[in-house]
Amino acid sequence: MTLLIVITDNKYYFLQTAAANADTVISGNNNITDISPIIINDGQKPGTSRDYSELSAYNRLRHSERQRRRYKQMLQKQHQKQQKHRPDSEPFSNLRKHFNNNNNGVTRNKFKAYHRDLKPKRERNEPLCESNRNTVHMNTPTEEYDPPFFVEIRCKSISNYEKQQGLVPIRPQTCVQGMLRCVQIYKDQHFSRRRVGSHSWHPYTIPNVPSSCECMWPVDKYGHQEL
Repeated sequence: MTLLIVITDNKYYFLQTAAANADTVISGNNNITDISPIIINDGQKPGTSRDYSELSAYNRLRHSERQRRRYKQMLQKQHQKQQKHRPDSEPFSNLRKHFNNNNNGVTRNKFKAYHRDLKPKRERNEPLCESNRNTVHMNTPTEEYDPPFFVEIRCKSISNYEKQQGLVPIRPQTCVQGMLRCVQIYKDQHFSRRRVGSHSWHPYTIPNVPSSCECMWPVDKYGHQEL
């Protein structure tokens, strides 16, 4: 007696044959038993038709995750192509390389940099525009102010212009390798003041106090930036 397994159309069958003796050709009545279908080609290529409802929950989850990952990669590639064709991307190509490389010119490991930045430490930042600070004390022999002083912050070009009393023109001040522009920022400084010996405070405001010098995006040169 011989037992054969025949696989056809994603189904397998048991084929049982009986022989008179071992030296003769096998012959006899075939007894075919139909068994439930099984999946033969489990490594099917992506993109082919398949009924995923028959898969287990784990395999369906793997399939959905694989589809999500492919869609995300497709969006990233489209975004990279759009960035390459942007007209304002060329002036900042060297700037991006400078930020993405370390002092040795080797690309920084983003994961190591991320975990290193998580460590508790004091941040060290440098201003992009040169400026001069000046502390102005407000109290006088007859009046008392709260707060008693304020700080003026002027761009270096504005400070030099005021020191020369307007005899020289204001030179444009730039930042980030000459691609961006330093802009003088003003604000209104608010105080409370009273006469010496009095208990009544009154509001007092000094308008247009130079408060900071910031590195800004020149819209007239590059257009509005897309945030």
